[in-house]
Amino acid sequence: MDNLPMPPLSNRWRDKINSIRRAKTRPDIWLVQPVTKGQALFVTAEGLGKKPASCFTCTMMNESAKTCQLIGDMLKVDKFTCATPGDAPTEFWPCCGMHHYGEPNKGVATYAEYCSDPDNLGLVWINAPRVGLAYGGANCSGVDGGDDCDHYMVEGTDKRAEPEGFCRQLQTTVPGGAVCALWGDDDEVSWREAQAHIEGVVD
Repeated sequence: MDNLPMPPLSNRWRDKINSIRRAKTRPDIWLVQPVTKGQALFVTAEGLGKKPASCFTCTMMNESAKTCQLIGDMLKVDKFTCATPGDAPTEFWPCCGMHHYGEPNKGVATYAEYCSDPDNLGLVWINAPRVGLAYGGANCSGVDGGDDCDHYMVEGTDKRAEPEGFCRQLQTTVPGGAVCALWGDDDEVSWREAQAHIEGVVD
């Protein structure tokens, strides 16, 4: 606004200058930028070995101790199964936004020098489509035993039947077997509730 002329005394010019000021200070759509794949830690289905993302396919899991190298031994990252009266059992698999595909650590448990808060890593437990699968966890469309993401949209009614769909977070088309740190689902279980199930505090 520094280069605007001083408004003359005329009310007509004063209104014009004020309207320019309002236009220049009004929020617009360019203030909200879509997230890039790099910012969301996007991984293709091939990068996941055609498996859903979970702690059980992550290099940072200590397999024997059922702990995470990034989080420490403060909590267990293990599967659990539960059921409400009248419903079939549901199996839940842990995963966080820092998932790195590969074989878990099968040796002595190791941990990062400075462990991370599970809330900051987005650690949640994800329901599998059925109990007893070799692998469960997260991906965009819920293929290969995974659970679908609420941000993933397809034209049909079955997300798993479509090879790709539109991601509302990334604002682009993505393959169904991919995953990113922005994965979300309305029935995911928090790590606090999951610990109660794993420790047997709740049925």
